[in-house]
Amino acid sequence: GMRRAFPDGRAIIALAAASSLATHPLLWSFAHRVGATPTDVLYAELIVTLVEAVIISRAWSKWGQGRPSPIRCATVSFIANGFSFGLGLLLST
Repeated sequence: GMRRAFPDGRAIIALAAASSLATHPLLWSFAHRVGATPTDVLYAELIVTLVEAVIISRAWSKWGQGRPSPIRCATVSFIANGFSFGLGLLLST
């Protein structure tokens, strides 16, 4: 989804790792607190998705090629976090 903005595949991997490292420690600490319901975790995951979309958009503006598309940034973030969330559910059951 970001290949045109970042033709060098290493930049995409670095961006994905940086955005996850920026958001997921907070998500994990929230998710593992006492009393967090699945709905709470889902809301937190949605917030993480939005924050990561902003990180992707800012990185695209600064280092990528072309103009950042907010919809593309949000879609890429949503798909990546949805995959991660689903994988986490599968592994936890």
